[in-house]
Amino acid sequence: MDEEKFISDFKNWLNKNKSGKSVSTLINAYFKEELPKFGWKKEPQIFKDPLYQKQEGSRGNPWRLDFSYKDIFSMEVAFNNSGSIMANLIKPVLASELNHVEKQFQTKIGLVIVATQNFKSLGGFDKAVGTFENYILHLAPLMNQLTVPMVVIGLDSFDTFRVLPKEKGVREISEVVMLKTNQSIESTVLEELNNN
Repeated sequence: MDEEKFISDFKNWLNKNKSGKSVSTLINAYFKEELPKFGWKKEPQIFKDPLYQKQEGSRGNPWRLDFSYKDIFSMEVAFNNSGSIMANLIKPVLASELNHVEKQFQTKIGLVIVATQNFKSLGGFDKAVGTFENYILHLAPLMNQLTVPMVVIGLDSFDTFRVLPKEKGVREISEVVMLKTNQSIESTVLEELNNN
């Protein structure tokens, strides 16, 4: 991902929406825009039965994936609350295992893309977001339920910038803070802490 283009897009998004905290909305938008160009299906329903389709008036459908690819991969891009970790891990299993409910497709491998703790801290994510490290802790207890090959991918922070809260209050807004050339994120954080 081109960081300069991402920074420009994120700043435009912040200006347009006048609210926003993290880069997660833009990363999700990138996935939704780019992956279909390579044959990925966007938000496929796991089951055919209308009982498991999105119901009128509901906010979402727990029985859908974020993406699937040619009956091989099922993918969740998960920057949501840590309370959703088990559901995000189980959905690729539901898409890959046989089921008594008739399915739309049958995948073979699950992919779950999440933020690392470092990216959560430096990308402006909400404190409740589940991280790569949280997902790894869930793997051992769920060993008998996660019956298909699964890859959990942790996205790390950007090299040239970070996202910091700009305003506190009812609506939290973030801003992009560029790192100085050859300056590590850690030294920038220390510098900022010393200034406050």
